[in-house]
Amino acid sequence: MEQIKYFIKLFDIEKEVQKVVEDYDINRNELFYKLHKKWLSKQYDVDDWCLNQEAKLMTHQELMIDYMIGCSYFCTIDWSGEEYSGEIKKYLNSRIKVMSVTDIKLDDKNLRKRVNDCEVKRGEHIPLLLQLFESQLSKHNLHIVIINLDVNDEYIIAVIDNKNLKLFDGVSSDNITFELPALYKLYLDEVDSEKRIIMMHYLKTKLDVDIRDVKVLIDTLPLEICCGTKSIVENMQKLLENNGAIKTTIKNYI
Repeated sequence: MEQIKYFIKLFDIEKEVQKVVEDYDINRNELFYKLHKKWLSKQYDVDDWCLNQEAKLMTHQELMIDYMIGCSYFCTIDWSGEEYSGEIKKYLNSRIKVMSVTDIKLDDKNLRKRVNDCEVKRGEHIPLLLQLFESQLSKHNLHIVIINLDVNDEYIIAVIDNKNLKLFDGVSSDNITFELPALYKLYLDEVDSEKRIIMMHYLKTKLDVDIRDVKVLIDTLPLEICCGTKSIVENMQKLLENNGAIKTTIKNYI
């Protein structure tokens, strides 16, 4: 939790976060929602919130992260694409303004043209977009940090300045890792013959294709399995190894 607390200190929101945690410990359900509706409503309606709390209580760390998302200190992006065009740029511009940097003009026109022309595969767009914006921000001593939780269907991002970068890059703590944006691809190169059937059925589910198509694919290795940030493809690599992969390759997409 220490790294998350450092974000809280960095954003100078220690008192308000402490109040959120105290209120949650007193009443986690409808009363808490009413007290904190302004930021909670961006992610939950009252019924969903109460049902979630009945099913499983949040840790303080999860609550802190939800608060920073609800107040736009962090931004969550679905792995498959933005909720609306320009979602990431809007968030980044808001953080740049807060950090009093005035001479940055984020430009993603060329990448958006590639997306519109179907030159970018599903799952590639967000890592490429974050990588592009990171290259532009870094020229002004700002950086995008990806906060990896035990969830593979979304990205949580934040903006920090250059002097704080070394505190987060590659650091892991309490099931959280931090990394800079980059696109990686995972390839299946070789399959254990004794686990071939297991791997075929695993790929059928993963790739959502007919088992006959999987047989064709698995006979024409190497096969691209997934793409995303380094943590996402590394997690998938472990799953492949557990299901019968002998050799896999991770490649950085430039």
